[in-house]
Amino acid sequence: MKLVALTEFMDRMVWEEDGQGLVEYSLTIFLIAIVLVSSLSQVQVSLSTIYTRILEAFNETNQGTSVSPTN
Repeated sequence: MKLVALTEFMDRMVWEEDGQGLVEYSLTIFLIAIVLVSSLSQVQVSLSTIYTRILEAFNETNQGTSVSPTN
């Protein structure tokens, strides 16, 4: 009797597709998250480079000048 119940349970687990949509959505969200994390790390490097260049340009412009407060 238990063997019949076990085989019926295994048949349902193999052939029913109730949870398939949830698994597909989970995998899709996981892959999107991986793409976002990798692309954001590349954007961070690019923004850091741009910010550094801007600061260097400001430093080069202001090297010979001194600002004194006026009373």
